[in-house]
Amino acid sequence: MEHLSEKPKHQQVYEQLVKIIDDRKYQIGDKLPSERDFALELNVNVLTVRRAFRDLIAADFVVKKVGSGTYLNRTFTADWQDHAVNLVIDTHCTAAVMHLFEKYGKLASENHGKEYRLIFSSDSNIREIVRTAIQYSQPTIFCGSYPFYKDFPEDAASMPSLFVAVGALPENNSIPAVISNDYESINSLMDLMHSAGHTKIAFFTSSGKSSANLVGRQQLMAWQEKSGVYYDPIRFHYITTDAQMHDQISAAYSYTKENIPYFDFTAALCMTDEIMFGVSAALREAGLEIPEDISIASVGNTNLSRFSNPPVTSVDMNIKSMMNEAFKLLFFNLGNTDNIEMKRITEPIIIERNSINSPPLAIKKTVNV
Repeated sequence: MEHLSEKPKHQQVYEQLVKIIDDRKYQIGDKLPSERDFALELNVNVLTVRRAFRDLIAADFVVKKVGSGTYLNRTFTADWQDHAVNLVIDTHCTAAVMHLFEKYGKLASENHGKEYRLIFSSDSNIREIVRTAIQYSQPTIFCGSYPFYKDFPEDAASMPSLFVAVGALPENNSIPAVISNDYESINSLMDLMHSAGHTKIAFFTSSGKSSANLVGRQQLMAWQEKSGVYYDPIRFHYITTDAQMHDQISAAYSYTKENIPYFDFTAALCMTDEIMFGVSAALREAGLEIPEDISIASVGNTNLSRFSNPPVTSVDMNIKSMMNEAFKLLFFNLGNTDNIEMKRITEPIIIERNSINSPPLAIKKTVNV
């Protein structure tokens, strides 16, 4: 057992704060002493107390109201049934997908009669989110990703029934997952393009060949297999984002504009609507029309595909169904900890619009580069 003195100072203070709040029988909604008051009582630096309070806030036990103070939000308990479900949305997701997770997560929570708590995760806070969930048995659904840090498999192994990942398939089955049937999505879009006569079909994605996310690798494999004898690695296009080019639309636009002279395809399959929108803008700027010169399809079915000109054939990942299954899977596993179900697959919806046409016998327009 870890000795108290071996723990970080803020962790020691955190545990002292929990004991003080619990011993004094504060009720939910009660205002707590200030960080400075606690620092004086515990004879520690106020910054240490502030760090401990951040952990209390992360655990949803305490809320801070600007200009008012800090209040007890819920009692200290390790019974999962007493906690709201954490809906942890990965900020690396596109804005449209984040909105869908939030919308349908709220709906699924209401349908299951369970309170939910929205949390936005990043590389800087995901470890604390996981460890706090484990410490207090907080049911948690990771939307758009799964936790990716060095010690996560070891952390998750202590209580995997607490977690479900939606839209991402963890390596080595670290935690249960709900994913859309990406093979069906890609096969259906490729079939539409094949039926129109396309054989040179490009693949634009933000998940590289060595992505830690198995879903990205499975998508790539599905495209390769469906391409058959016409597969050519030069038609794989990896769209990267960075501090300067932080959104996928801009990154896809810049990449396409730069590489148009080297493209050899008559149809493009884009794995997000944002990528599709950026690719389409660059193609049109170069003098190519959709679908007369280049056919295009995407995955997402957000407003970007619905209101593009022309509207773009797209896969609706059916996030509504995914979130509903995530709640079902979470509660099933919490009630069957000795027989955890690891994966559920939901079916996507194919939305056909006007962005796929027969390939031209030759490019009808001069490409502007």
